[in-house]
Amino acid sequence: MQLIELDSAVADDAVLYSDEIAAYQQQFAKIQQMAGTNAWILTHRPLWGVRSNLNANVVLQAASQNTLPAGVQLILSGHTHTFQTFDFSPARAPQLIIGNSGDNLASQPTTVPGAGMLIGGATVVDTTSVSGFGFSTMTPSADGSWTVVSKDSTGTTNTTCMVRATTITCSK
Repeated sequence: MQLIELDSAVADDAVLYSDEIAAYQQQFAKIQQMAGTNAWILTHRPLWGVRSNLNANVVLQAASQNTLPAGVQLILSGHTHTFQTFDFSPARAPQLIIGNSGDNLASQPTTVPGAGMLIGGATVVDTTSVSGFGFSTMTPSADGSWTVVSKDSTGTTNTTCMVRATTITCSK
C-alpha cells in the first residue's frame, strides 16, 4: 500500500484561482509519476464531495482534470465536518471524508442529493452522509479490501463501509 500526501490546505473550494491551479497541477503531475497499483491519496480538502451543499473543490478538480492514475484506490480527506462517502461511475477512486471528529460541526448538516449527482465529471452511484460528532476506524482484510466503521461520540456504530479497489459501499 502506498500513501500519497497531497497538501491541499490553500485550495479554494469555490473560486478558480489560476495561481492555485498551477501549483496543484504540479502536485498532480508528481502523483501521476509516483502512484503505484495500490495508492491512497491523503489530503485535507476533498477532491470530490459536497460542502455547504455545493460541489467542492473546484481548484483541485481543475488542477487534476478529474483524472488520477489507475492505481489510486481511495481519496481520504477531512475539511467537511461530516462523515461522507462518494462512489462514482465511470469507476474511479472513491472519496471518503472523515471530518466529524475534531472541530465544530457544520452549522447545518450537508444535504447530499445521492445517486445521480454529477461531481467532477462523474455520476455518484452511491453516497453516505452522517452528521454529528464521531470517529472512524479502518481495518484491512486479507483480500485487500478495507472495512471503515463510522461511530458517534459514544462509540455506537453509525455505518459500516467496504472499500474495494475503486468502490466504496456502506450499510447501516
